[in-house]
Amino acid sequence: MVTKNILVLGGSGAIGQSLIKNIKENFKVSVFDMKKLNKSLNKNVKFYKGNCYKEKDIKKIPRNIDIVIFLLGYKGGPDSLKLKLYHKYFKNNCESLYKFLEKNKIKKLKKIIFASTEHVYGDNSIVKNDLLKKEVMPKNFYGSTKLFAEKILYNFWLKKKISIDILRLPRIILNNKNLISKMIYNAKFKKKIIIKKTKAKFNFLHIDDLLGAINKSIFQLKSKYRILNIYNDSDALTLKDIAKHIRSALKSKVKIDYFKYNNFVEHNPINLSISNKDTKKQLMWKPKISNRKIIEKLVKINEVN
Repeated sequence: MVTKNILVLGGSGAIGQSLIKNIKENFKVSVFDMKKLNKSLNKNVKFYKGNCYKEKDIKKIPRNIDIVIFLLGYKGGPDSLKLKLYHKYFKNNCESLYKFLEKNKIKKLKKIIFASTEHVYGDNSIVKNDLLKKEVMPKNFYGSTKLFAEKILYNFWLKKKISIDILRLPRIILNNKNLISKMIYNAKFKKKIIIKKTKAKFNFLHIDDLLGAINKSIFQLKSKYRILNIYNDSDALTLKDIAKHIRSALKSKVKIDYFKYNNFVEHNPINLSISNKDTKKQLMWKPKISNRKIIEKLVKINEVN
């Protein structure tokens, strides 16, 4: 196979660095980011410091790139409901992408893989198939700006006919701090799991399953424009479900208690029903790590640490 060149925008983050370690040997990897790479990766990866808002920085990017993996963006949270922060979400999730597409000088780009989010789906979304025909209604600025970025890429595809895969992702679980690991910590050291009262159910995807999906996408260079639900095969979990799984994995009867928030407004989509059936067929990909296995893995890691 001919060696191909991959550019990872936002490759210095935890997901980006995991991806770089996982990419097959017959690819050459470059990273474009404001933060420096981990020193252990510097020998095998070309690093270009910069951001997408400066044309002089974008000009640093080599022209012989075949595949772009776009991981840049500003994540959600309670701030994603604050109108005064909309400009921050728009700049990081839309403007950065538009500037890159407009100013880069890559000559023979073959594919863009874009990290989007399940937050493009609003409350009570039932999503089974044919995502290109289903218009969605985000409830927060994280979701709405990621959806706008998807539209930018769709118009780019119409114009350039470069294959684009949109990866709509739930919470990605690495071995670092996350919602589940915090609950495990409280169970072990505070002898109590404190959760908030919410109707939201949470979807999770282990980093290994995400990397598997991206590697499948990398090899599919004639995929046109696709929207893909990169989910595992588990049902979404309430916070109480997660707490119960943690107790089971710890073999503990630790108490589950509720924390009361004043004026709490749920920023996460509720009542999502997301299918990955079409995605598994299109990508020829199968997730391997269920939500229960994710929790068990994190419990074991916490036992070591």
